[in-house]
Amino acid sequence: MGVGRLLALMICVALLPAALTAQVTITHLRDGAAREVAGTLVAESLDQVRFEVGGRERSVPTREVLSVSYGKGSAAYEQAQALIERGDVTGALAQFAAAAGDSEPVWVASQALLSQARTSARLGDRGLGDARAAIGGFLSRFPEHRLVPEAHVLAIGFASSPAEAQASADAVVALADAGRVTPDWRAEALLALGELQLENDDLRGAKETFAAAERAATAGARELSGRQDLVPLLAQQALRARVGSGSCLLAEGDITGARGFYGQLLRDGAGDDVVSAAAGNGLAECDFLEGGKLKQAQLGFARVSLISAGQPEEHARSLYYLGRCYAALADDGSEPNGRAAANAYLQEVQDRYPNTRWARLARENP
Repeated sequence: MGVGRLLALMICVALLPAALTAQVTITHLRDGAAREVAGTLVAESLDQVRFEVGGRERSVPTREVLSVSYGKGSAAYEQAQALIERGDVTGALAQFAAAAGDSEPVWVASQALLSQARTSARLGDRGLGDARAAIGGFLSRFPEHRLVPEAHVLAIGFASSPAEAQASADAVVALADAGRVTPDWRAEALLALGELQLENDDLRGAKETFAAAERAATAGARELSGRQDLVPLLAQQALRARVGSGSCLLAEGDITGARGFYGQLLRDGAGDDVVSAAAGNGLAECDFLEGGKLKQAQLGFARVSLISAGQPEEHARSLYYLGRCYAALADDGSEPNGRAAANAYLQEVQDRYPNTRWARLARENP
């Protein structure tokens, strides 16, 4: 082999590891457009994401980061992911716990703790203590991490007391007020708090919180009018807040008021599939709660389930209530195979949307 060819081969081999060790792909805004860059992650903070490309360190302001796609993790982390795919939650939790002690790649410990928390929550009440511990570990070890607001929002759902949930929501609101996170996080934290209050029958608190969430989302959309990545999200958050307000009416037993509320929502969002799904679920729930209208409710939830596959919250809600409808119809003798259908729908909610309110209710109403 000639010297020139040998030298070229040596250069290629020397360059190969750098290409293979590019651990993340960062999608971020530049000049108003989404750009991708691949590199080796150095650190993620509330202020910036730092990474190396070609031996040089670069950074992107966190507010302009759209997503970070991580590459291959440690052996324990990859094993945990494989076990999740096989449905072995217990085994996955053990591997996530092991991965939380790994230092390479640099992102793996933080992601392992968040994954450990989400996976623990899939076990229902018996997993909430471990979920809280994993989130606490994340916030203690990574107090300035880019995903701190997400961790606090998760913590709201896992909270052991109203005060604990309120503290997590306040922490996110404080970050938004300081301009360290985008306004959508303020709305997201308030939505999570409102949903928890609703579940705990604090209807007065839930109504106030959902109203505050809608105001936050509307104000955020005005503030970020140029951010086409976030404006649709903020619109969706405002809709979720309105749906939460309607759910409060239902929880209060005001079916007439709720029916009027969701009817108006349907008119306001005519032609919008997202609004139609939310309003359709609300109207079907009115039928479900109003005696003698189980079949109408069943049809309403079935219609929503067909148009909302791309809307996790509303799709989960329709599947949950389809399960409840089939169970009720089985109990009154109208559906001979209703109990089997009910179990299938309730299990589907848990499998497809394990960390939603509807999955938690499905676990509690087998």
